[in-house]
Amino acid sequence: MNSIATRQVKSRKRTSPSRKKPPAPRRRAPKKPAEPLRFADWVTGSAAVETEGLPGWQDLGVGKNKSNFVAPVRRKVDSYFEQITTGQFALFILAVAFALGLYVSHVFATQEALANLERLKRENLQLQLQYNQMKGELGREISPTIIYRRAKELGLEEDVANGPAIYWDGDEEAG
Repeated sequence: MNSIATRQVKSRKRTSPSRKKPPAPRRRAPKKPAEPLRFADWVTGSAAVETEGLPGWQDLGVGKNKSNFVAPVRRKVDSYFEQITTGQFALFILAVAFALGLYVSHVFATQEALANLERLKRENLQLQLQYNQMKGELGREISPTIIYRRAKELGLEEDVANGPAIYWDGDEEAG
């Protein structure tokens, strides 16, 4: 049986409640000098090299009395939560709920704005197509071939510089 597991700790009466007795220092066995590593063992990795063990939780404490290391942190955390009143806690919860409500409403407003933007983009594209169709119709109405054909229907003749001259047979008024 393990002597540590079966050992019972008897409670001691403290002589003064504000002072604790420091624990007895741990005694370690003296270190044995390590044997030199041979080349063959080093290459194969078969040599058992003695190393000092990893530090335990008690070795990581600060100061001589390592049992007091954890206690101040707990007291500080407990005292912080003890200072908060119920009203302050309720106010904090309401503030968090209000911030969450603002966030959710912001998300919905952003989605609505995105939907409006997409609708306006589609409308803009449709208007651009309609503009291009109307511009094409106007271009067909005032194209040079249409103008020359109408001018010939009115009796005008083409000019030599720009082609055959176009004359108008209408009455000339003296001006």
